[in-house]
Amino acid sequence: MSSPYLSVVMPAYNEALRIGESLGKVVQYLHTRNYPTELLVIDDGSKDNTVEIVEKARQNFPALRV
Repeated sequence: MSSPYLSVVMPAYNEALRIGESLGKVVQYLHTRNYPTELLVIDDGSKDNTVEIVEKARQNFPALRV
């Protein structure tokens, strides 16, 4: 039997005002897991700077994928 693996998918659309705090909380939780995890942020054409904020956060959290 293979070890557990957790993928978290976070949809985002015009979330610039709250995505940074949300990412921090989710990543903090994922770091407490004793098995491999990943966080996928899915953006579908936000009109604000959601993508830029996530990309910047990615520098601090290598397991974050956009």
